[in-house]
Amino acid sequence: MNSVFINGTGCTKFGRHDGLSAVDLGVFAGAEALSESGISPADIDVLYVGNMLGIALDEQGHLGAIIAEKLGISAACIRTEAACASGGIAVHLGWKDVFAGFATNALVIGTEKMTDHSSATVNQALMGATTEAESSTGITFGGLYALIAQAYMKKHGHDATVFSPGMQLMHRQATENTLAQFHKNFSNKQIESSQMVSSPMRLLHAAPITDGAAALVLSAKKSSTQITASATKSGPPGLSNRADLTQILTTSMVLANALNQAEISISDIDQYCLHDCFSISLSLAVEDLGLAKRGQAHSLLETMLQRESEIIINPWGGLKAFGHPVGATGVRQLITLARNQTDRVKTGLAHNVGGTGGTVVIHIVKKA
Repeated sequence: MNSVFINGTGCTKFGRHDGLSAVDLGVFAGAEALSESGISPADIDVLYVGNMLGIALDEQGHLGAIIAEKLGISAACIRTEAACASGGIAVHLGWKDVFAGFATNALVIGTEKMTDHSSATVNQALMGATTEAESSTGITFGGLYALIAQAYMKKHGHDATVFSPGMQLMHRQATENTLAQFHKNFSNKQIESSQMVSSPMRLLHAAPITDGAAALVLSAKKSSTQITASATKSGPPGLSNRADLTQILTTSMVLANALNQAEISISDIDQYCLHDCFSISLSLAVEDLGLAKRGQAHSLLETMLQRESEIIINPWGGLKAFGHPVGATGVRQLITLARNQTDRVKTGLAHNVGGTGGTVVIHIVKKA
């Protein structure tokens, strides 16, 4: 078995890219990753492209072959789809190929083009991540996560203000990165008075509609960052079959597998990239990973906001403020971890979720 290293990274700015397609964005990020790696397109053994909405929004699903041709890659090329975990699954498959020795070098790209379409059209397309029973009701993902938030608030005796510190923290951290979609701080009052989406979820509780792409060159060739674990598992894609809406049990199971692969404990993790598509999803992730007791995620996030915690969560602002081009997010998370490494911050965990928990992917990276 091979050790798997990140040899190159590439990332567009996240936000609105008028006149550019998902292919254009993916090619840009892929070319940047190849250039940084020093590995020739001719030496890429497999290409995975994470993308969720290409068929639904742009009637284009064959992104693997199209992007491969533009990059001069003639290897196997595969588009992966797992809702908002499409990018994470693409990394997982590339990692497995290199780890098993089927490939020496794998290029992984996540790309999504969302802003060319109305919010209603995008929200309808995103409902492809859940069950027909849920999508047929006309509910949106904002509505689904609102139901989760309502259950969480009722169980733990909270009101909606409990979600504000995390969102304030995400925006503050995004201001420190030029590639982020938003560079604006918000007060708790501004968050709590923003437009209602689906009670109790407000506009500033939700990740934005975003264009963007991210890319990694995974290789058996040693570099400064190693992916020591790649684990995934599927769970119930809908809410109706869950006994408890206030946790995603799949996350806990995938975490155990990832820690076992990496041969570490959760206390060895220095930084986290968590899937915060809504404020409630950030709270669930913090608690599902054991970083805070049930119902107490806000306490940890508040201490981070006050700069009184050594835990690092979403140093680039996460999905909420850095942006969430859904197919690219799982790839971008690993770029964040790799580029944010220091002599003190050596080990990171990326947590990528599809839908409301139908797919969970966790990667662990360390400074090699």
